[in-house]
Amino acid sequence: MTHVGLFQALGFIIGPAFQAAFVPMGYPGPVHIKEVYLNLYTAPAWISAIIGVFNLLMVLFLFKEHNIQDVTSGKKAQNEESLLLSSQEAQEAIYPDSVAVIGSNYIFFIILFVFSLFETISTPFTMDMYAWTKEQATLYNGVMLAAIGVIAIVTFVVVNILSKKISEKVLLLIGFLIILGGYLTYLPWGDHHPDIRIIDVKPIDAISTPSVTNITTTPEPRGCPYLTYSWCINTPMVFLLQYFGASLLVGIGYPMSNAMLFSIYSKILGPNPQGTMMGWLAASGCLARTLGPIFVSQVYENFGPRVTFVSVSSIIVFTIFVLLCIFKRLVPFRERANKLLATAYGS
Repeated sequence: MTHVGLFQALGFIIGPAFQAAFVPMGYPGPVHIKEVYLNLYTAPAWISAIIGVFNLLMVLFLFKEHNIQDVTSGKKAQNEESLLLSSQEAQEAIYPDSVAVIGSNYIFFIILFVFSLFETISTPFTMDMYAWTKEQATLYNGVMLAAIGVIAIVTFVVVNILSKKISEKVLLLIGFLIILGGYLTYLPWGDHHPDIRIIDVKPIDAISTPSVTNITTTPEPRGCPYLTYSWCINTPMVFLLQYFGASLLVGIGYPMSNAMLFSIYSKILGPNPQGTMMGWLAASGCLARTLGPIFVSQVYENFGPRVTFVSVSSIIVFTIFVLLCIFKRLVPFRERANKLLATAYGS
Protein backbone atom coordinates (compact mmCIF):
# COMPACT_ATOMS: atom_id res chain seq x y z
CA MET A 1 0.00 0.00 0.00
CA THR A 2 2.96 2.29 0.51
CA HIS A 3 3.79 1.92 -3.17
CA VAL A 4 0.19 2.74 -4.09
CA GLY A 5 0.41 5.91 -2.02
CA LEU A 6 3.69 6.84 -3.67
CA PHE A 7 2.38 6.45 -7.22
CA GLN A 8 -0.79 8.35 -6.38
CA ALA A 9 1.30 11.20 -5.00
CA LEU A 10 3.55 11.12 -8.07
CA GLY A 11 0.49 11.27 -10.29
CA PHE A 12 -0.80 14.38 -8.55
CA ILE A 13 2.63 16.01 -8.72
CA ILE A 14 3.68 15.06 -12.24
CA GLY A 15 0.18 15.52 -13.71
CA PRO A 16 0.43 19.33 -13.86
CA ALA A 17 4.03 18.98 -15.04
CA PHE A 18 2.75 16.83 -17.90
CA GLN A 19 0.92 19.87 -19.25
CA ALA A 20 4.18 21.75 -19.62
CA ALA A 21 5.18 19.38 -22.44
CA PHE A 22 2.35 20.80 -24.55
CA VAL A 23 3.21 24.47 -24.07
CA PRO A 24 4.95 24.60 -27.50
CA MET A 25 1.55 23.90 -29.09
CA GLY A 26 0.46 27.33 -27.97
CA TYR A 27 -3.03 28.72 -28.26
CA PRO A 28 -5.28 28.36 -30.27
CA GLY A 29 -3.06 25.43 -31.31
CA PRO A 30 -2.58 23.44 -34.50
CA VAL A 31 -6.17 22.11 -34.59
CA HIS A 32 -9.12 24.40 -33.97
CA ILE A 33 -11.92 23.22 -36.19
CA LYS A 34 -15.55 23.02 -35.19
CA GLU A 35 -16.02 20.97 -31.98
CA VAL A 36 -12.40 19.75 -32.08
CA TYR A 37 -9.66 21.82 -30.45
CA LEU A 38 -6.08 20.74 -29.86
CA ASN A 39 -3.86 23.20 -28.00
CA LEU A 40 -1.76 23.46 -24.86
CA TYR A 41 -4.88 23.32 -22.69
CA THR A 42 -6.86 20.56 -24.40
CA ALA A 43 -4.02 18.22 -25.39
CA PRO A 44 -3.45 16.97 -21.79
CA ALA A 45 -7.17 16.22 -21.53
CA TRP A 46 -7.09 14.14 -24.72
CA ILE A 47 -4.06 12.20 -23.49
CA SER A 48 -5.70 11.66 -20.09
CA ALA A 49 -8.82 10.28 -21.79
CA ILE A 50 -6.71 7.83 -23.81
CA ILE A 51 -4.85 6.72 -20.66
CA GLY A 52 -8.21 6.30 -18.89
CA VAL A 53 -9.44 3.95 -21.63
CA PHE A 54 -6.18 1.99 -21.37
CA ASN A 55 -6.62 1.70 -17.57
CA LEU A 56 -10.18 0.49 -18.03
CA LEU A 57 -9.01 -2.25 -20.37
CA MET A 58 -6.38 -3.33 -17.85
CA VAL A 59 -8.98 -3.55 -15.08
CA LEU A 60 -11.26 -5.66 -17.27
CA PHE A 61 -8.73 -8.04 -18.77
CA LEU A 62 -5.50 -7.96 -16.77
CA PHE A 63 -6.34 -7.74 -13.07
CA LYS A 64 -7.86 -10.67 -11.23
CA GLU A 65 -9.83 -10.39 -8.00
CA HIS A 66 -8.91 -12.61 -5.05
CA ASN A 67 -10.58 -13.01 -1.68
CA ILE A 68 -8.29 -12.37 1.28
CA GLN A 69 -8.47 -14.93 4.03
CA ASP A 70 -8.43 -13.69 7.59
CA VAL A 71 -5.13 -15.15 8.75
CA THR A 72 -5.80 -14.07 12.31
CA SER A 73 -8.50 -16.73 12.63
CA GLY A 74 -5.94 -19.52 12.96
CA LYS A 75 -6.30 -22.82 14.73
CA LYS A 76 -6.39 -21.24 18.16
CA ALA A 77 -9.09 -18.76 17.15
CA GLN A 78 -11.12 -21.52 15.49
CA ASN A 79 -10.92 -23.70 18.58
CA GLU A 80 -11.97 -20.81 20.78
CA GLU A 81 -14.69 -19.37 18.53
CA SER A 82 -17.29 -19.54 21.26
CA LEU A 83 -14.87 -17.89 23.65
CA LEU A 84 -14.21 -15.04 21.22
CA LEU A 85 -17.82 -13.96 21.47
CA SER A 86 -17.96 -14.20 25.27
CA SER A 87 -16.70 -10.70 26.00
CA GLN A 88 -16.85 -7.23 24.55
CA GLU A 89 -13.07 -7.04 24.13
CA ALA A 90 -13.02 -10.26 22.12
CA GLN A 91 -15.84 -9.06 19.87
CA GLU A 92 -14.02 -5.78 19.24
CA ALA A 93 -10.90 -7.71 18.27
CA ILE A 94 -12.69 -8.99 15.18
CA TYR A 95 -13.11 -5.50 13.68
CA PRO A 96 -10.68 -2.64 12.97
CA ASP A 97 -10.56 0.31 15.35
CA SER A 98 -13.34 2.63 14.15
CA VAL A 99 -11.72 5.72 15.68
CA ALA A 100 -8.46 5.00 13.87
CA VAL A 101 -10.33 4.34 10.61
CA ILE A 102 -12.35 7.56 10.77
CA GLY A 103 -9.31 9.57 11.84
CA SER A 104 -7.24 8.13 8.99
CA ASN A 105 -9.95 9.05 6.48
CA TYR A 106 -10.00 12.61 7.80
CA ILE A 107 -6.20 12.87 7.65
CA PHE A 108 -6.18 11.53 4.09
CA PHE A 109 -8.87 14.07 3.18
CA ILE A 110 -6.67 16.88 4.49
CA ILE A 111 -3.57 15.57 2.70
CA LEU A 112 -5.29 15.73 -0.68
CA PHE A 113 -7.22 18.88 0.27
CA VAL A 114 -4.02 20.74 1.05
CA PHE A 115 -2.21 19.58 -2.06
CA SER A 116 -5.16 20.44 -4.30
CA LEU A 117 -4.90 24.00 -2.98
CA PHE A 118 -1.26 24.10 -4.00
CA GLU A 119 -1.82 22.89 -7.56
CA THR A 120 -5.01 24.95 -8.04
CA ILE A 121 -3.57 28.40 -7.41
CA SER A 122 0.00 27.83 -8.64
CA THR A 123 -0.74 29.22 -12.12
CA PRO A 124 -2.86 32.28 -11.17
CA PHE A 125 -0.64 32.95 -8.17
CA THR A 126 2.55 33.14 -10.24
CA MET A 127 0.79 35.21 -12.90
CA ASP A 128 -0.30 37.73 -10.27
CA MET A 129 2.97 37.78 -8.33
CA TYR A 130 5.55 37.67 -11.12
CA ALA A 131 3.62 39.08 -14.09
CA TRP A 132 3.97 35.82 -16.02
CA THR A 133 1.81 35.03 -19.02
CA LYS A 134 -0.41 31.94 -19.02
CA GLU A 135 2.10 30.08 -21.17
CA GLN A 136 5.00 31.06 -18.90
CA ALA A 137 3.12 30.09 -15.74
CA THR A 138 2.14 26.74 -17.24
CA LEU A 139 5.68 26.01 -18.41
CA TYR A 140 7.60 27.17 -15.33
CA ASN A 141 5.23 25.55 -12.85
CA GLY A 142 5.25 22.38 -14.92
CA VAL A 143 9.04 22.22 -14.88
CA MET A 144 9.05 22.90 -11.14
CA LEU A 145 6.55 20.13 -10.47
CA ALA A 146 8.51 17.73 -12.65
CA ALA A 147 11.60 18.44 -10.55
CA ILE A 148 9.56 17.98 -7.38
CA GLY A 149 8.34 14.66 -8.76
CA VAL A 150 11.93 13.46 -9.02
CA ILE A 151 12.58 14.66 -5.48
CA ALA A 152 9.43 12.85 -4.35
CA ILE A 153 10.88 9.57 -5.63
CA VAL A 154 14.08 10.19 -3.68
CA THR A 155 11.96 11.09 -0.65
CA PHE A 156 10.10 7.80 -0.90
CA VAL A 157 13.34 5.81 -1.06
CA VAL A 158 14.64 7.62 2.02
CA VAL A 159 11.34 7.21 3.88
CA ASN A 160 11.23 3.53 2.98
CA ILE A 161 14.63 3.10 4.62
CA LEU A 162 13.71 5.21 7.64
CA SER A 163 10.44 3.32 8.18
CA LYS A 164 12.48 0.27 9.17
CA LYS A 165 14.01 2.21 12.05
CA ILE A 166 11.39 4.86 12.81
CA SER A 167 7.67 4.38 13.41
CA GLU A 168 5.46 5.12 10.40
CA LYS A 169 3.29 7.26 12.66
CA VAL A 170 6.27 9.46 13.45
CA LEU A 171 7.14 9.76 9.76
CA LEU A 172 3.52 10.72 9.04
CA LEU A 173 3.76 13.45 11.68
CA ILE A 174 7.08 14.66 10.25
CA GLY A 175 5.49 14.81 6.79
CA PHE A 176 2.72 17.07 8.11
CA LEU A 177 5.23 19.29 9.86
CA ILE A 178 7.15 19.68 6.58
CA ILE A 179 3.93 20.60 4.74
CA LEU A 180 3.13 23.11 7.48
CA GLY A 181 6.60 24.60 7.09
CA GLY A 182 5.99 24.92 3.36
CA TYR A 183 2.72 26.84 3.75
CA LEU A 184 4.20 29.09 6.40
CA THR A 185 7.06 29.83 3.99
CA TYR A 186 4.48 30.87 1.39
CA LEU A 187 3.33 33.75 3.60
CA PRO A 188 4.08 37.13 1.98
CA TRP A 189 6.25 39.57 3.93
CA GLY A 190 8.34 42.68 3.38
CA ASP A 191 7.67 45.99 1.65
CA HIS A 192 8.04 44.90 -1.96
CA HIS A 193 4.71 44.52 -3.78
CA PRO A 194 3.86 42.67 -7.00
CA ASP A 195 3.57 44.53 -10.29
CA ILE A 196 0.13 45.99 -10.81
CA ARG A 197 -1.66 45.19 -14.04
CA ILE A 198 -2.22 48.29 -16.15
CA ILE A 199 -5.26 48.11 -18.41
CA ASP A 200 -4.54 49.52 -21.86
CA VAL A 201 -7.62 51.54 -22.83
CA LYS A 202 -7.78 52.07 -26.59
CA PRO A 203 -9.51 54.98 -28.35
CA ILE A 204 -13.10 54.47 -29.41
CA ASP A 205 -12.12 54.38 -33.09
CA ALA A 206 -9.68 51.58 -32.41
CA ILE A 207 -12.30 49.35 -30.79
CA SER A 208 -15.29 50.20 -32.96
CA THR A 209 -14.44 47.57 -35.56
CA PRO A 210 -12.79 44.66 -33.76
CA SER A 211 -11.61 41.62 -35.65
CA VAL A 212 -10.63 38.12 -34.64
CA THR A 213 -7.04 38.83 -35.67
CA ASN A 214 -6.79 41.84 -33.37
CA ILE A 215 -8.26 39.93 -30.45
CA THR A 216 -5.87 37.00 -30.71
CA THR A 217 -2.77 39.12 -31.21
CA THR A 218 -3.42 41.62 -28.42
CA PRO A 219 -0.63 41.31 -25.80
CA GLU A 220 -1.80 39.51 -22.71
CA PRO A 221 -2.18 41.80 -19.67
CA ARG A 222 0.38 41.04 -16.97
CA GLY A 223 0.63 41.68 -13.26
CA CYS A 224 -1.79 41.64 -10.37
CA PRO A 225 -5.25 42.90 -11.50
CA TYR A 226 -5.96 45.43 -8.77
CA LEU A 227 -9.33 46.30 -10.33
CA THR A 228 -10.37 42.70 -9.75
CA TYR A 229 -8.42 41.93 -6.58
CA SER A 230 -8.34 44.76 -4.06
CA TRP A 231 -5.63 42.97 -2.08
CA CYS A 232 -3.06 43.59 -4.86
CA ILE A 233 -2.34 47.05 -3.45
CA ASN A 234 -1.52 46.07 0.14
CA THR A 235 -0.23 42.49 -0.13
CA PRO A 236 3.56 42.06 -0.12
CA MET A 237 5.16 39.99 -2.83
CA VAL A 238 6.12 36.35 -2.32
CA PHE A 239 9.67 36.25 -3.64
CA LEU A 240 10.42 33.74 -6.37
CA LEU A 241 13.05 31.88 -4.33
CA GLN A 242 10.61 31.83 -1.42
CA TYR A 243 7.92 30.34 -3.69
CA PHE A 244 10.24 27.63 -5.00
CA GLY A 245 11.47 26.79 -1.49
CA ALA A 246 7.94 26.52 -0.10
CA SER A 247 6.85 24.38 -3.06
CA LEU A 248 9.83 22.10 -2.43
CA LEU A 249 8.77 21.58 1.19
CA VAL A 250 5.19 20.80 0.18
CA GLY A 251 6.51 18.48 -2.54
CA ILE A 252 8.54 16.55 0.04
CA GLY A 253 5.95 16.44 2.81
CA TYR A 254 3.03 15.45 0.59
CA PRO A 255 4.33 12.13 -0.82
CA MET A 256 5.86 11.32 2.55
CA SER A 257 2.62 11.72 4.49
CA ASN A 258 0.54 10.19 1.69
CA ALA A 259 2.62 7.01 1.49
CA MET A 260 2.81 6.60 5.26
CA LEU A 261 -0.93 7.00 5.71
CA PHE A 262 -1.68 4.37 3.08
CA SER A 263 0.63 1.94 4.86
CA ILE A 264 -0.79 2.70 8.31
CA TYR A 265 -4.38 2.49 7.09
CA SER A 266 -3.91 -0.90 5.44
CA LYS A 267 -2.33 -2.25 8.65
CA ILE A 268 -5.21 -0.86 10.72
CA LEU A 269 -7.68 -2.78 8.54
CA GLY A 270 -5.61 -5.93 8.86
CA PRO A 271 -6.03 -9.13 6.85
CA ASN A 272 -9.78 -8.69 6.46
CA PRO A 273 -11.17 -7.84 3.00
CA GLN A 274 -10.33 -4.15 2.55
CA GLY A 275 -12.32 -3.25 -0.58
CA THR A 276 -15.10 -1.29 1.12
CA MET A 277 -12.87 0.52 3.60
CA MET A 278 -10.35 1.42 0.88
CA GLY A 279 -13.31 2.68 -1.13
CA TRP A 280 -14.18 5.06 1.70
CA LEU A 281 -10.59 6.25 1.78
CA ALA A 282 -10.67 6.90 -1.96
CA ALA A 283 -14.02 8.68 -1.59
CA SER A 284 -12.60 11.01 1.05
CA GLY A 285 -9.73 11.81 -1.31
CA CYS A 286 -12.15 12.53 -4.18
CA LEU A 287 -14.19 14.80 -1.91
CA ALA A 288 -11.01 16.66 -0.96
CA ARG A 289 -10.09 17.23 -4.60
CA THR A 290 -13.60 18.52 -5.22
CA LEU A 291 -13.86 20.92 -2.28
CA GLY A 292 -10.20 22.00 -2.20
CA PRO A 293 -10.15 23.98 -5.47
CA ILE A 294 -13.50 25.61 -4.62
CA PHE A 295 -12.25 26.67 -1.20
CA VAL A 296 -8.88 28.02 -2.32
CA SER A 297 -10.21 29.85 -5.37
CA GLN A 298 -12.84 31.68 -3.32
CA VAL A 299 -10.46 32.60 -0.51
CA TYR A 300 -7.66 33.61 -2.87
CA GLU A 301 -9.84 35.79 -5.08
CA ASN A 302 -11.57 37.56 -2.20
CA PHE A 303 -8.81 37.84 0.42
CA GLY A 304 -5.49 37.19 -1.30
CA PRO A 305 -2.55 34.87 -0.66
CA ARG A 306 -1.93 35.92 2.94
CA VAL A 307 -5.36 34.84 4.20
CA THR A 308 -5.24 31.78 1.94
CA PHE A 309 -1.98 30.46 3.34
CA VAL A 310 -2.88 31.35 6.93
CA SER A 311 -6.18 29.47 6.63
CA VAL A 312 -4.47 26.43 5.11
CA SER A 313 -1.80 26.51 7.81
CA SER A 314 -4.54 26.60 10.45
CA ILE A 315 -6.19 23.55 8.91
CA ILE A 316 -2.85 21.71 8.96
CA VAL A 317 -2.26 22.64 12.62
CA PHE A 318 -5.70 21.30 13.54
CA THR A 319 -5.00 18.10 11.61
CA ILE A 320 -1.72 17.64 13.45
CA PHE A 321 -3.69 18.00 16.70
CA VAL A 322 -6.13 15.30 15.52
CA LEU A 323 -3.21 13.08 14.56
CA LEU A 324 -1.70 13.45 18.02
CA CYS A 325 -5.06 12.64 19.62
CA ILE A 326 -5.36 9.32 17.79
CA PHE A 327 -1.61 8.66 17.65
CA LYS A 328 -1.70 5.71 20.05
CA ARG A 329 -4.61 4.11 18.19
CA LEU A 330 -2.82 3.98 14.83
CA VAL A 331 -1.56 0.45 15.40
CA PRO A 332 -1.70 -2.67 13.18
CA PHE A 333 -4.81 -4.82 13.39
CA ARG A 334 -2.94 -7.81 14.76
CA GLU A 335 -1.34 -5.80 17.58
CA ARG A 336 -4.67 -4.33 18.65
CA ALA A 337 -6.43 -7.71 18.42
CA ASN A 338 -3.79 -9.38 20.56
CA LYS A 339 -4.16 -6.74 23.27
CA LEU A 340 -7.96 -7.03 23.30
CA LEU A 341 -7.84 -10.83 23.36
CA ALA A 342 -5.32 -10.74 26.17
CA THR A 343 -7.69 -8.52 28.14
CA ALA A 344 -10.66 -10.78 27.32
CA TYR A 345 -8.86 -13.95 28.43
CA GLY A 346 -7.25 -12.30 31.43
CA SER A 347 -3.73 -13.17 30.34
